[in-house]
Amino acid sequence: AFVALRDFVDYQRFSSICSSTPSKINDAAVMSDNNNNSGKLNLNYLLKEYKVTNKEYFLLVSEERLSSVAGALKITKRQAQIVHEMYKLAQVEQWKEQTLLSKDTAKNNNSNKE
Repeated sequence: AFVALRDFVDYQRFSSICSSTPSKINDAAVMSDNNNNSGKLNLNYLLKEYKVTNKEYFLLVSEERLSSVAGALKITKRQAQIVHEMYKLAQVEQWKEQTLLSKDTAKNNNSNKE
């Protein structure tokens, strides 16, 4: 039960940062853990690189990006991977709902024209 609660809390923190305005995202950004001083990390960019409809969307996240997310949220890489998978699942569910809604709307519009 503790693990599920921890995963939920980590996901809520991550999703709140991703849905924030760009200035809040930059405030939440941190330096990379790799000591390469590459600058601030934009968490929103990390997981929105590909659209849900691209097969690349379902590829694993690189170790470097996992480290960056883990550092930003102060969690382990494993927890960052779980957060990433939860985020991807939520995005797929949102896309699915939007697709079904748009199909229903189009179907209703076509039936009203007849």
